[in-house]
Amino acid sequence: MTLQIKREESAAPQTARYTLWKRLKQGSFGYLLLLPSLLVILGLNLYPTISGILTSLTNRSLIDPTKSQFVGLDNFARLFAEPVFRISLLHSLELTIAAVSLQVLPG
Repeated sequence: MTLQIKREESAAPQTARYTLWKRLKQGSFGYLLLLPSLLVILGLNLYPTISGILTSLTNRSLIDPTKSQFVGLDNFARLFAEPVFRISLLHSLELTIAAVSLQVLPG
């Protein structure tokens, strides 16, 4: 009797592992189908974002783009020192708050 119990115990985990593996394979099939499109979307969004961030930290010129020098956050310091930018930023925030409120409240 002890041999039969041991055989039954050893058979149970194998079938449990098999069904778990089978369920994982079936559940991940949809994700595998989505993977190529997800990589394309990430590539199309991630590359321009990283490129824009890196470009904003340099003094690259449109006239001669080969000559660029790393300036760090100096561009942002000069930008926030401009009074026209601060006024434009304030107007943009007001417009955004008004547009979002007028869309959310009636909805």
